[in-house]
Amino acid sequence: MRWLLRDVQPFPPKQSLPMNCDLLIDGHRVVEWTPVGKGQESGATVVDVDGRWLLPAFVDSHQHLLFSAQRRAENLSVTTSPADLIKTLPATERGNWLVDSGWRDPLPDRLIPDPRRFLDSIAQDRPIFLWAIDHHRALVNSAALFEANIDPQQHSGIAVEEEAERIWRRVPDAEIDLSGRIERLHRLGVAAVTTFDRGVSRKILQEHCAAGDPGLWIRHGMAGEELLEAIETGEDPKPTSNRESLFLVPWVKLFLDGTLGSRTAWMKSDYSDQPGERGVRRISKNDLESHVERAASRGWGLAIHAIGDRAVQEAIAAILRARELGATAIPHRIEHAQLIDPDDLPALVSSGAIASVQACHIIEDRKIADDRWGDRCMGAFPLATLERAGVPMILGSDAPIESADPWLDIASAVNRSDRSCCAQPWVKSERIVFPRAFHARTRAAADGNLLPRGWGTLDPGTHADLQILDALDPVSITCWQEASIFDMMCLGEWRLGNLERL
Repeated sequence: MRWLLRDVQPFPPKQSLPMNCDLLIDGHRVVEWTPVGKGQESGATVVDVDGRWLLPAFVDSHQHLLFSAQRRAENLSVTTSPADLIKTLPATERGNWLVDSGWRDPLPDRLIPDPRRFLDSIAQDRPIFLWAIDHHRALVNSAALFEANIDPQQHSGIAVEEEAERIWRRVPDAEIDLSGRIERLHRLGVAAVTTFDRGVSRKILQEHCAAGDPGLWIRHGMAGEELLEAIETGEDPKPTSNRESLFLVPWVKLFLDGTLGSRTAWMKSDYSDQPGERGVRRISKNDLESHVERAASRGWGLAIHAIGDRAVQEAIAAILRARELGATAIPHRIEHAQLIDPDDLPALVSSGAIASVQACHIIEDRKIADDRWGDRCMGAFPLATLERAGVPMILGSDAPIESADPWLDIASAVNRSDRSCCAQPWVKSERIVFPRAFHARTRAAADGNLLPRGWGTLDPGTHADLQILDALDPVSITCWQEASIFDMMCLGEWRLGNLERL
């Protein structure tokens, strides 16, 4: 179908064109931009957009799509009484398990030093599993530990990193509302995601894309252990990298460390508030080398989770090694890259790696980072430093760990403030300007996530994945509510149904 959108304001502005333009779309591609009133009406449905802003749709470079589609409750508070806590646990379809997430430090006194006993007092015969906000720690009771063949008598009830994941694998899957989650992303202006869930996620999302209109461009990482298992069973999967495909699996995902919030981010020196503690190395040197060799020899890109400065240093070395082992058109990535030692910046530049950062994590991490990382925070979330050095940078949400709101993510990169954008900027020197943050959510993100060439530019011949806003000025937007999205087009379809009613 052909559409002539009359009187739109493109953002970013189109060079050599007036502020208000006409846009002609044929199917799912941009045909041409013209001054208002000059667009070709022949064969097109003409819609007067009345001067609304028209922007490229957003890319979310790092989220957990399937997990978000399973997510039911948020922001659990473990500071409630035992009686109140049990009321917050959802009546899930997860068998006999009670599952929730969202708690933060500090734990209340009654949970210390043994949360397991506290949770046993709530439900002794039903397993309880409560993810922390960062999903790298969990509170569990004896029944949950027993399900994972872990001796409850020798356990505090705080499971960390791999142990938490081991217990989580015993939790029955929740009902998946994928269509509802995709509709929510449309209302945020998001048309493409890269997701890093494990287990059945790849199969479900691949089938979803093959069944018809998927509603999104989807890129998926493959866990390192899943690639290893596939190789050992004779499957030996290869990466997919055709940018025009709706579904791709280009990267092997590896974890080098944990998170700042769980004190498991792997550091070069001690945590400032906990002498002797340097976080967790989640993969041994030998295992890392083995994963890198297997992936690189088969043409896979690497997507390496690294938050602490020591983890980032190791991630850079792994990517440099992968480049030595084999050339690939798939860009390597460091996921999070929250703390980078300035001494490692030249090697990062040489590696050609993309920094896949979630600026929205500044909102919560700024509350604890100064205590835990001290003066090293001057290099935390080093967006401006990365930009000056020429390191390719893309932004994403890490949803559901943080909000999937792309405007909140952009505002965090620009303001480095709190959720209301009222607090003073944290590490002010690392702020970036709005156009660069917007670029890292659109055109740069499209390139880094293997979307079609030109995606995010809305240039003639490119895909017309776009959003139309009622907002007064895109540069002033700090959250999705302020954006006042009117409609969005993804894969040739208007997803909110408002434009077709004009």
